[in-house]
Amino acid sequence: MAQPEGVNIREQNFQWDAICITARVPAHAEAYKRELERRGPALAPSALLLAVSDPCCESDAAPGRIGSGGATLNALLLLAEHLSALQGDSNVDMAVLHGRKLLVLHVGGSDQRIPAFSLLPGLDA
Repeated sequence: MAQPEGVNIREQNFQWDAICITARVPAHAEAYKRELERRGPALAPSALLLAVSDPCCESDAAPGRIGSGGATLNALLLLAEHLSALQGDSNVDMAVLHGRKLLVLHVGGSDQRIPAFSLLPGLDA
């Protein structure tokens, strides 16, 4: 994977500005959010920590998904909303993302039910 110019995640003082986990359904996003709240301060003490579900999936049985590309755009919009609000802006400005160190993790999907590779094993059981 290519590393952005000027960013060295191996440097000792590297800190993410924000971490966002995407999930297929709201129940999973809530579980990831609780886990981020529990582990987040140790992983990224100053980072904004978010979890978001696929807006197309209201429940486990809902048809359709936006896919990882749509989930990435949705996560970036959510990050921009939160970061804009933290700066006191009432409007969402995507420019707030410029120069930020953002980590978007896509977790799960209907074809990824392998407990050994799950962030929260047994969540789907």
